[in-house]
Amino acid sequence: MMTVGCCRLGLLVAWILANFVSPAIALGLEQHADDRSLAAYLPSDTVLYLEISQPEAVVQKLVQHPTVAQALELDAVKPNLRGPQYLAFRAGLSLIEASLGAEWPKLVADLGGEGIAIAALPGENRFVALLQARDEAKLKKAAEALLNLSAMDAKNNGRQTPWRIEEREAGKIAVFDEFAMARRGKILAVATRTEDAEYILKSSSNHHAAKNLAESPDFRSFYQELREDQGAPDSWLWINLASLRATGTAPALTRSVSDNAAAELIFGGLLASLGANDWALVKLFIHETSIRLEGVTRFDSEFAVGRREYWFGANGQGTVPTWIPLGLQSDGMAMQLATYRDLGQWWLSKESLYTDSVVAELVQADSQLSTVFGGLDFGGEVLGAFQPGVQILVSGQPSTIVDESNPSSNRGLHIPGFAIVGQLREPRQMTRRFKVAFQSVLGFVNLGLAQNGLPQYDVDTRTIENGCECISRIWIEDDADLESPVYSFSPSLVIKDGRFVLGSDAAWVKKLADLPKPTTTGSDTNSDAVADPSNDKGGASTAPTDSHLNTHLNLDWQVIVNLLRLNRDALVAQNMIENGNSRETAGREVDHLLQALELVDGVDVTIDTTPHHLRTRLELLLSRDLPPHGSEQRQP
Repeated sequence: MMTVGCCRLGLLVAWILANFVSPAIALGLEQHADDRSLAAYLPSDTVLYLEISQPEAVVQKLVQHPTVAQALELDAVKPNLRGPQYLAFRAGLSLIEASLGAEWPKLVADLGGEGIAIAALPGENRFVALLQARDEAKLKKAAEALLNLSAMDAKNNGRQTPWRIEEREAGKIAVFDEFAMARRGKILAVATRTEDAEYILKSSSNHHAAKNLAESPDFRSFYQELREDQGAPDSWLWINLASLRATGTAPALTRSVSDNAAAELIFGGLLASLGANDWALVKLFIHETSIRLEGVTRFDSEFAVGRREYWFGANGQGTVPTWIPLGLQSDGMAMQLATYRDLGQWWLSKESLYTDSVVAELVQADSQLSTVFGGLDFGGEVLGAFQPGVQILVSGQPSTIVDESNPSSNRGLHIPGFAIVGQLREPRQMTRRFKVAFQSVLGFVNLGLAQNGLPQYDVDTRTIENGCECISRIWIEDDADLESPVYSFSPSLVIKDGRFVLGSDAAWVKKLADLPKPTTTGSDTNSDAVADPSNDKGGASTAPTDSHLNTHLNLDWQVIVNLLRLNRDALVAQNMIENGNSRETAGREVDHLLQALELVDGVDVTIDTTPHHLRTRLELLLSRDLPPHGSEQRQP
């Protein structure tokens, strides 16, 4: 089964390569290109440069990857592999292989074995693709055969030959309606503009001395770091940030203030760093159990001075909090987000971070929220009451309605509980303030529920040792419609030993508040140990002391899929309404989606800083233990 799936993927890859290379290789340019990086054939102001240094190895990884084989066996995919389009593709591929005298894996090795690159140049619709063959003679032979095939196909369909050959000073160029192609030696170039194809012809000539991307100082500096990194990436993308800003295609990198409060909180530090740097690098790694993207750009502690100190921490050493350490939840969590953000400092810096309209909205919110908190200044005294750092958690279990007198009250939509966790600086002074504010807010919520004919929350508030508990219970009538989402929430607040837990599920909030406190908190920005995303127990790692984990997001994908399965009926009903499908068709589409989602085990995202670099990592953890088709699905 896996072999069949791998072969099918290989045929698809070969078809893409063959159609990419086919029309342009036979241009009869016999001069040999010198052995240089493909970046040497591009202008120095290239905006984006993507390179696959060893295409043959990457294709083999994909062809032999277990997740690819599993994907090709999905119920939503298998019918397409027997359809007319796929059969036509197989016929075309067989014709290409017969014409070139080799099967597609050998073609990949010979025609692109020494590298493939794709670049974006300044200006509208300016893209270039470069391919460096391993064998020039085979490239020429393939070009002649494939060019003949394209002409034959046009003739058989009553069309004129789709290309014309133009003589230029640097050589011959094949010009199509929307792109141009040129070849010199082992180098093939495909460009959306004819002048760019001609530029590459000149660059491949030994006597052409124009400045190129490989010789630019920024590119050489980053390329040296890339070569020194442990483990070569399967592919990498270089971004010329200076050129990108100059073109105006990325306005977010040139704005001095933001018009989105949430985006600034999440991405503000990243955008500030990219806006102040000349380059950034993205690396792709493909493994059997994961696919990982790593982004890196230069970091300077000066980025953390002033208005963005709330994001990075003093000297850029802000570290994720561990108020609730990873791994302490026996039932798992669907999502865990821990990030260093000094919310009090952020609020006080709003005038320098946001546009006037956003600042006006925040000032209005400040006035209203200050009223709720008994006249306290919301930014300086309320948000400032928290230590830097925020955790947002989503439970791996559906919420439960706290109503001991009604065992059937746990029916309804299966919505997971969520909570926000923080640590108070002075819990003895602020606990009562937050307790009163929570009661006030629930009062307004109950008023709104009553006006809409919905049940209200009964809040049980009590003082406990070193804190307080504000637990809400919803009043459930005998004829209550438990399918209403309101029955899936029981907003509650628990403050214990300074740990602040505000969430949607009373039972879960109490459980989080009772968890043992960690021996080392990530909020100590001078701590030598930082939370390690690969450490399932959430303890401190042996990471270098100059590395500071700023943000960590973890999604347990299998837990999320299990929660979706519990709500399958609601998903089917939504599909029927939105797409007009029958229940049977909607159920089949939902099942296909859930089956595809099970290919992933989890998603892990981290942002960290070192004295010289800002790094972002996104890792897709792939499933290795899928249930057999038709078998009983995992239960949460």
